[in-house]
Amino acid sequence: MSIARNSATILVTQIISLGLGIFTSMVVARALGPSNRGVYFLVLSTTALVIGLANCGIDFTATYLLAKGKYRLKEVNANALIIVLVISAMVLLVYLPGRGLLRDTLFRGIEEPFVLYALLMIPFALYTRYWGAMMLGLNRIWLMNQLEIATGVVGALCGFVVLVILGWGIWGLLGQGALFALALTAVRLFLVWKIDGLKFGLNLKLLRESLHFGFRGQVGNFAGVILLRADSYIVNYFIGAVGVGYYSLASSLAQRLSMLTSPITTAANPVITRSGREESGRLTAQVLRHSALLVIAGALALVAAGPWLVPLLYGDEFLPAVEPLRILALGLIPETVALIIAVYITGQLGKPEIGSVVAWLDLILFVPLSMYLTGTMGFTGTALALSGTYLFDGLVFIVLFHVKSGQRLRDFLLIQPRDISTHMTTVSRITSRLFAPRNIQ
Repeated sequence: MSIARNSATILVTQIISLGLGIFTSMVVARALGPSNRGVYFLVLSTTALVIGLANCGIDFTATYLLAKGKYRLKEVNANALIIVLVISAMVLLVYLPGRGLLRDTLFRGIEEPFVLYALLMIPFALYTRYWGAMMLGLNRIWLMNQLEIATGVVGALCGFVVLVILGWGIWGLLGQGALFALALTAVRLFLVWKIDGLKFGLNLKLLRESLHFGFRGQVGNFAGVILLRADSYIVNYFIGAVGVGYYSLASSLAQRLSMLTSPITTAANPVITRSGREESGRLTAQVLRHSALLVIAGALALVAAGPWLVPLLYGDEFLPAVEPLRILALGLIPETVALIIAVYITGQLGKPEIGSVVAWLDLILFVPLSMYLTGTMGFTGTALALSGTYLFDGLVFIVLFHVKSGQRLRDFLLIQPRDISTHMTTVSRITSRLFAPRNIQ
């Protein structure tokens, strides 16, 4: 499939996922309230933070190696399973001696059983991340979409039953999540077996190559992951779980803007990686033009609709989330540009260390700024600090892409008439064929 067709297919999937996600977030927010929603978000964030820091860069390495055709899926999957088990065990060993310090800083006010749950979910979440990267490298976009839709539907229904019908509260929701993660891991392993069979054992050559390439990007990934999650822990430190409940709702809604552009980025990733230098630059410029238009329109709509959308969906109890929502929505415009250019820098140029340097600069800027603004303005200050960092990030990557690709600014920041007609034609064609039956192989 071409970038445009894959983008349209993923876009329809993302629209379905968006509806399911909003439904689930409504159920969780109304059933748990701001405080418990904040605790629940910190649990999920902790799992995501750990796998982001400890995954050794195997995810984007898997995409890179499979897109280049250097290894078979079953070889990459076998290594991924071993790495998952090793990393999960190491995390627990590191946490136990440092639990006191963490309880007084990152997890202030959070009961320890919630932290332990987050750590026990690491192997499932980590393999999910690796699996998605492997499917992306194989360009199995359709398969990823099918599983995402099924996961969203079943997850939404299970959450509704647990919280609304059974009234089991936060621990019921977490227990259901653990069982669901176990079942999904089994499904993903089955799909790998259907595509290329299963293999067990460690490929040392693949491991060395994966770690060599992965660590080059992982150095910067440390900073990027911390930047992505640090805001919630800073809010928790200064304000507590209630503040996290409000801020995380604003952050989650704003991040849904990425659903407008992630289909294009996801579909373009393997094509940008394997294309020639000149063609890759042209494709990246085209992706940037489409994405900039979509995210600007989405951000302005969210800014305008926020004051009535939040109480409509989540109740008046969550009105304090409106102001940070509007600030974060605008901040995602330059960040979207930066993320797309990062695909070109890492995949086409093979220079993940460039993104690493920029990520560390972002973190150095964000942490002191956010701590100062959160301490003086509350979580609205956190949103301002993050959006300011995103603006810096976007400007740096725009300059980098202009220099490295030779593309003119107007060629990748201003939409062109032919882009609109091509995009609309492709969306119409792929939407009509989206649910046609297909084979996995």
